Amino acid sequence: MTEPSAMELQRRLRGLQEEYLQQLPAKIRSLVVAWSSLKDQQWERPLLESVYRLVHGVAGSATTFGLAQVSEAAKELEALLALARVDDFTPDQQYFEDVQSSVLKLVNASQRARATALKVVAPPDAPAVSESANEVYVVEGDDHVASVVVAQLGYFGYEVRRFERFGGVEQALRERRPVALVMGIELPDGNGAELLTALDVGLVSGVAVVFISSRDDFATRLAAVRAGGAAYLTKPLDVAALIDVLDRFAGRKPEEAYRILIVDDSATLANFYKLTLEQAGMVGRVVTNPLEALAHLQEFNPDLVLMDMYMPECTGAELATVVRQFTVFLSIPIVFLSAEKNLERQQEAMSLGGDDFLTKPIQPDYLVSAVASRVQRARALRSIMYRDSLTGLLNHTESKKQLDIQLSRAIRSQMPLAVAMVDIDHFKSVNDTYGHPVGDRVIRSLSLLLQQRLRKSDIVGRYGGEEFIAILPDTPLEAAVKVMDEVREAFSKVEYQTPQGTFYASFSCGVAAYPDFAGLDRLLEQADQALYRAKKAGRNRVNSAGEPV
Repeated sequence: MTEPSAMELQRRLRGLQEEYLQQLPAKIRSLVVAWSSLKDQQWERPLLESVYRLVHGVAGSATTFGLAQVSEAAKELEALLALARVDDFTPDQQYFEDVQSSVLKLVNASQRARATALKVVAPPDAPAVSESANEVYVVEGDDHVASVVVAQLGYFGYEVRRFERFGGVEQALRERRPVALVMGIELPDGNGAELLTALDVGLVSGVAVVFISSRDDFATRLAAVRAGGAAYLTKPLDVAALIDVLDRFAGRKPEEAYRILIVDDSATLANFYKLTLEQAGMVGRVVTNPLEALAHLQEFNPDLVLMDMYMPECTGAELATVVRQFTVFLSIPIVFLSAEKNLERQQEAMSLGGDDFLTKPIQPDYLVSAVASRVQRARALRSIMYRDSLTGLLNHTESKKQLDIQLSRAIRSQMPLAVAMVDIDHFKSVNDTYGHPVGDRVIRSLSLLLQQRLRKSDIVGRYGGEEFIAILPDTPLEAAVKVMDEVREAFSKVEYQTPQGTFYASFSCGVAAYPDFAGLDRLLEQADQALYRAKKAGRNRVNSAGEPV
């Protein structure tokens, strides 16, 4: 999703402010009419709630659009109306006069709104991505170690430039900044950590420094930290661990954008929140009718629901209670965003299914921070439930669930879908010969390679043990076979160094596709049979469903 430029963002914000200013007179007229009805007719609780909701909405939204005086007048009126919401309240003449005076103050403030409007605050920008996200500088005096690192990083898609001595890297850093600097501690021209400490700090600003060393003592690790090291790996080098570190700093296979469902009966205010969150790299969807929220929950599959408290036909607390009746939505955080300051009412809303309560008006940067932290925690919890602990890939159950979802989409859209079953060859022998920790390294390196070489839209899971599954939407059989064969070839070149010696691994793969085979079980069965034929034919190959032995 393309982020709007600063000028475009400011234009949109001014447009939302203008839209709000145009709507404000009608809101105030509705409020005056509702108050007159409440005052002149019999004191009725539903009508009081209607008046309170109108005032509450103005109090919470006016500040967002730079109308501080309107907001202050609305808050004063809201506080008076809140007194009447308690049980057994009977208004007297003085109460009516106080409210009438407050209503007039709000009317006057709204009439001056355009003249007193402040410039709305722009949301924070999404973080920029480094221009050299694939380039890595390697400073290592040992030719063998350096050649292994350069070759292995190349298989994982990195562009590597090697320096034997630290002296040569300073000028290179002045010319171009890599995403990472892999530094040996033991270098021909001195200690890597000490040399880096003496370097102009500006040259490595924004560059992730990864130290590699044959030493594993605390003093050396501490020196690396003080030199600005972001990670420290020991020799013999675990290439999968290095790739994992570099991928994290390079932002490869970036995390899917946070998806936020915004439920608020004020379209103008909801779109302001949407713009704020989207400028921070999130994806927002606005629902102005709370009765339609369930349908959007099912279709949009949000990470978080941002919900107003007071809406016509259905309050936020009532909607949260309905949402929590569905077990499939239990893990989705619900955050109330309201001008309600009464702690008892906030706690009541939380007890009915809310996870957090934010008070209007809210600064854009604080809204982004609060939403992002909630989504991060929710995703972390879901990851424990749905992902494999060793690789971070989807587990067996979630992989089948995702295949079912993707197959249903393929059938609806009449687009192809490919499924690949992958199994590491002779994996038991790897564990028996080199030990289970080394076997885990092999599994992790394959998981990283699959995630790197496949598209963001593709889905990878650990199906069990040394077996993986890859789901490739919108991909015909021939294209899937070609892609998986490229992954197979790259994986066969990854080198594993152990005390028992160096070795390489390989995998066999079977691929089946829709519409050649329909139904989840049929697809998996055909991919499994193709995998079996690949193993029977000698391993280290990719077979497609229907191929002869």
